[in-house]
Amino acid sequence: MREKAIDEYHESLATDVNLTAEFFARLKERMTARRLLYGGRALGVSLRPHFLSRVQYDALAAASETLGAAFERV
Repeated sequence: MREKAIDEYHESLATDVNLTAEFFARLKERMTARRLLYGGRALGVSLRPHFLSRVQYDALAAASETLGAAFERV
């Protein structure tokens, strides 16, 4: 199911006529103007999200809960 979602997302991006080189140049320019940079590089220049499997999501959720509880104690 995860692979199907990734394939469908890639297909959606590939067929979007609005995602041109000019669009990405404007995006990078605006990110630079708003100082959305890390080490001189724009943050989040990719339109592809990270798709997680249920197992990966559950592991991240458990780790986040553990960290959250530790931070509350501190």
